[in-house]
Amino acid sequence: MIVSVIQQGEGLMNEDALIINDQARVYGVIDGVTSLSGRMFAGVTPGKRAADAVKAAFEQAESDASLNDITETANQAIQTDMTAMELEINHPKDRFQCCHAAVKLLSDHIEWTSSADCVLYAIGDEVIQVVPRYGKKEESDRMAEWMKKYPNMKDRPKEMIEAMDQAKKMANQPFGYSVMNGDLLFNEAYNHGTLSYECLTHILLTTDGFYDIKGVGLEQFVREGIRDLDQFLRNMMLYEIEDKDKRLYPRYKVHDDKAALLITL
Repeated sequence: MIVSVIQQGEGLMNEDALIINDQARVYGVIDGVTSLSGRMFAGVTPGKRAADAVKAAFEQAESDASLNDITETANQAIQTDMTAMELEINHPKDRFQCCHAAVKLLSDHIEWTSSADCVLYAIGDEVIQVVPRYGKKEESDRMAEWMKKYPNMKDRPKEMIEAMDQAKKMANQPFGYSVMNGDLLFNEAYNHGTLSYECLTHILLTTDGFYDIKGVGLEQFVREGIRDLDQFLRNMMLYEIEDKDKRLYPRYKVHDDKAALLITL
């Protein structure tokens, strides 16, 4: 059984998307990366264009294709869209970008791929955050510093924009982060692997992961989520509101777009 929810945040349009390809048994979530420039292409943000291109590629995939091949084809779809829009790329930040988490359910195992900070939880006797495997402490400390320095900021300060642009230079580079942006370097950078069905009851995929920075209880939070996915998103929003210093959710927006998909095995 597949259950999904999607919700727009504070942005101009919802840059998240769901992947539901029943024929190929491929499912996932996509998180469009918001551009700091505010530039639009045919009335659509770059993050949404990336998410839409990737969604179409995953949902048009044939059942005999591996998830790795599907993922790399989806990344190429972003380059195809940028080429069609005659986009001039002077910096990685100028690319259409998104991140994702996806699975392909095979008869004897599960394939998965992911990029950036989209999250895959494998749930059974225990809750395992399969990806991402890194923490958010460095981002949390930096965001908390900015919040303290600019307590009433309505727009991103220059140093924040410069730091974000600098981070994007590391996209798909060694020691950087993987992101779908049409660059072939992505094919060497994204996360991928397999899972056994043994002891698994659910797989939960989310665009905004719950990072247990303060030890507030990852397992309880996720298990409550599989009972009510709508409540899962509401709980996440509640934590965002309570996180005044941005240490638990180190993001500029109070409410980002959200998508979650739950597979009951």
